[in-house]
Amino acid sequence: MAADLPPRRISNAKTAWEVWTEMTRSSLTHEPVEFQISPAAGAVSFGGEKEGGDALITRIMSPSEKDFGMILGTLRGDKRKEFLTDFLNGLSKGKFAITTPIKSFKGELVPMPVLPEVAQYGRKELPELEETFQNWLKQTSDRPFAFITEDVRAQIFDGEFSGMGGKDWIDRAMKAYPRVFDAARATDTIPTHFNQWKPIFGEPENYISRMVTELLGDWELNFKPKTSYGEFEQMMSWFQNALKDEDGLYNAFGHQWIVLPKKKLTSRAEKALMQGKLTEVYKVTQALIALRGIEMQSGILTSMYNEVRSDEILKTHS
Repeated sequence: MAADLPPRRISNAKTAWEVWTEMTRSSLTHEPVEFQISPAAGAVSFGGEKEGGDALITRIMSPSEKDFGMILGTLRGDKRKEFLTDFLNGLSKGKFAITTPIKSFKGELVPMPVLPEVAQYGRKELPELEETFQNWLKQTSDRPFAFITEDVRAQIFDGEFSGMGGKDWIDRAMKAYPRVFDAARATDTIPTHFNQWKPIFGEPENYISRMVTELLGDWELNFKPKTSYGEFEQMMSWFQNALKDEDGLYNAFGHQWIVLPKKKLTSRAEKALMQGKLTEVYKVTQALIALRGIEMQSGILTSMYNEVRSDEILKTHS
């Protein structure tokens, strides 16, 4: 945890070797060492993105209340009744519910939704089931998955929960439902069903900026930039462990980026010199990302946008 790390400091590194040594050490220790272009420009920041399509994402992300309702709304009336009967039975008996206290990343206790009363939900009509579900849903702080067990979250995501219809459901609902049930999204050229999902409480709040829908309809996480490489590596380690399964750690970030604050330069010679230096940094960075992506099995070799940038193109980024 960050509280156990040495205090934040600014690196005194002057050469490429010294910078590399500092970054290598902090990648192992997670020490928050900042690299500054100048005191006025501020620190170099490190960030990343990760695309995926599996249900492991539900360990750290949740649909909004509105989107959870939309997911349920894709089911036919009889199937919706089947879903709600099983879901409410499981909640009311504590089988599907998280009952231990939940804290935000700031350490604040999150109000727990009141569980539905134990009842014979199989004998109730659909409108009454929907009303009970909505009463629970509106108490979930817009993160309903934070209050249900991980196995149930995954079953819902994969369309394997009661009434959901299995593998065909994922394409019909998860990728189509916003355009069917939300008029504001009806003309979207690509699916947007993950755009409203939010980090569940705790560590995900600290690391995740947002989730969006990738071009093919899968999810993409955008991570909060960190102003030290040690914190960036700590963030990636957290993510890989949070989504690990019986096969091991989850894949590393597929996209990794570095933002270098620009110094304010006045003369043409200074600008040309800085452009040349930045181009060299970009070349080394690109090589590092490619090699780390291969080593960490991020999927970089088979990704859609994995072309190597030429020196001429890199110059335009300076």
